[in-house]
Amino acid sequence: MDFVKETTTEYRFRQWCCYFAREPSAGERLDFWSAQLLAAAVNPHRGKGQSAVRPESLMPRRWPVPRQNENQVADQVMAWARGMARKGAGDGR
Repeated sequence: MDFVKETTTEYRFRQWCCYFAREPSAGERLDFWSAQLLAAAVNPHRGKGQSAVRPESLMPRRWPVPRQNENQVADQVMAWARGMARKGAGDGR
């Protein structure tokens, strides 16, 4: 865990935890962006009288992912960092 302490302050670490607790993951954003592009490509070719395709209807329906608070994210990040330290990652090996 020394590499975490050497590279960041606790305040900065907590800021990142807040960010990850509130922001959607990259996968969720990519799903939304892809759905928007698909809707934009499909809608000009819809039949007369058909309603427009909404991006939300093109997004994958995944299991519900609950939003986490700062402490839950901090615990997950620390568990990941401990696992990486045990494997020798993060210390230049």
